[in-house]
Amino acid sequence: MKRSYFLLAVAATLLVGCSQTPASYEVKGTLPDASFDGRTVYIRSYDDNTNVDSTVVEGQDFVFTGTIDKPIMGRIDVERTNYVNFILENGTIDLDFETHLGSPTTPLNTKFNAMTEEINTMIETYQAKVAEIREEVADQKEQQERIQAYFEDEFRAVYLGKIKDYFLANTDNPVGYRAFIEYSQMAEPEELEELIPQVGPWLAETRSINRVIKQNEAMKTTAEGMPFVDFTIETEEGGKVSLSDYVGKGKYVLVDFWASWCGPCIQETPIIAEVYNKYKGDRFEVLGVAVWDELEKTKEAIPKHGITWPQILNAQSIPTDLYGVSGIPHIILFGPDGQIVKRNLRGEGLKKAVAEAMEGK
Repeated sequence: MKRSYFLLAVAATLLVGCSQTPASYEVKGTLPDASFDGRTVYIRSYDDNTNVDSTVVEGQDFVFTGTIDKPIMGRIDVERTNYVNFILENGTIDLDFETHLGSPTTPLNTKFNAMTEEINTMIETYQAKVAEIREEVADQKEQQERIQAYFEDEFRAVYLGKIKDYFLANTDNPVGYRAFIEYSQMAEPEELEELIPQVGPWLAETRSINRVIKQNEAMKTTAEGMPFVDFTIETEEGGKVSLSDYVGKGKYVLVDFWASWCGPCIQETPIIAEVYNKYKGDRFEVLGVAVWDELEKTKEAIPKHGITWPQILNAQSIPTDLYGVSGIPHIILFGPDGQIVKRNLRGEGLKKAVAEAMEGK
């Protein structure tokens, strides 16, 4: 009888042991060729880009081993085309440089891969629809109107709904971390506001989540219909220039947050030039605000791209933090009294917003 109890106890111990989470991680990968032999590769924290672990490539292969108390969103970035986004958690993880994901053999990577694949499928569907519209419609203006209508009426709600579901099922782990950030890229401030109370303690401590929450607060205080928020930048000559030197002075002012390295910003330049040349005068002004850029490169870009309107240079992140701007170009139309009329204007929408303000259309 005692022997039977002993065997049962041993069996129970083995079963418990088999069900426990592994105490360490092994992260393995194979690079496309042996040109990486001898190079050091790093696992970086996706949140703050700090190095978490390092190892040396042998031939084409590398292996990281270690232990981690709490899973994190990780990234290996050997070069632009050789990267993997995965969740660093204890267990064995094989990295795939073709899918840019870790193997779905650990619990959180399984969830993360499922979410990533679903997002990619939705984006591919959107791109296919856009291509279909462009093939069917020759007129560029009509193309953009139909694409925008498809995005607003069909795609956006489905996309955000799927990502929201992933977040709500993972409110305090790296899957939820990535879902929250993805959701924030497309959500309106009030939509994101609904999710913020669900953010768990681990997520609340991350730099990226805190940045998104602060951006959302800034977006709310600088939403359409709100008064402008002023900022002041020191000039190269030692003086100061403020947004209030231009905005709130009785004119409509179109403010373009841009940078010399930003291709989409440069693409908007001819459109801005068109409305500037058409309406500039006592009732309308355009102001460029150069952000996230090197001063000399901004100065070189201004004549190169035919920019003739006033500029505030070297503003860096001061205005983008105040206005909750996470990507550029970000173009805002201010009213004569400084009230924000329209935000995030581009292309035909930009021209339409200015025409409506200036001509009452």
